[in-house]
Amino acid sequence: MIKRYGMQPAKPTCNQRHHGLLIVCEGLSHAPLERISVAITGCIILREVYSLANAKIIQEKQEAVNVIQSKLTSSSSTVIADYRGLNVAQVTELRKQLREAGVDFQVLKNSLVRRATEGTELTALNDILTGPTAIAFSGDDAVAPAKILNDFAKKNDALKLKGGVVEGKVVDNEQIKALAELPSREGLLSMLLSVLQAPVRNFALAVKAVGEKQEAGA
Repeated sequence: MIKRYGMQPAKPTCNQRHHGLLIVCEGLSHAPLERISVAITGCIILREVYSLANAKIIQEKQEAVNVIQSKLTSSSSTVIADYRGLNVAQVTELRKQLREAGVDFQVLKNSLVRRATEGTELTALNDILTGPTAIAFSGDDAVAPAKILNDFAKKNDALKLKGGVVEGKVVDNEQIKALAELPSREGLLSMLLSVLQAPVRNFALAVKAVGEKQEAGA
């Protein structure tokens, strides 16, 4: 390197950036070969560690997206709500009610849910994925999550119903509220049992009336 009068030679610096990771190695041109080798090896190792960690994060996110997509497409109903303003005690009570009804209640990142709707017929959900998002998934009882969340919202103004999915179709908050007014699964079964039993009771009463009439004629 040529020296100029009154000036010191510039100190060589090597900056290497890899996906946001900055590694600085200074003065390597004046360092022994062993030091240069160690420094380069260290940079490579750090880069590989970062790459492995990043790959693991990407894999975990994809697995989470797959689980969400499976729940969205396989649940009989899904209700999305904004829970801002609910305190810890209220959220705990809401979770308890939903859990007792067999409903899975999760707070999820909107970005993951949006990715989960890709390639499905549920992309319209993206319009309501704003702010903190809590989702209730029900496998068997399509009415349960809507009824529980709607009843809870009537007593707690902070909880807002945003919409959801019913039998594979995207619905808005008004449709969720309408669903909440329907009888629960247990209520429907009770009504069905009453309908099925009615002809039997009527037949039994008719047979009894005929028997009583014959006895009276005798």
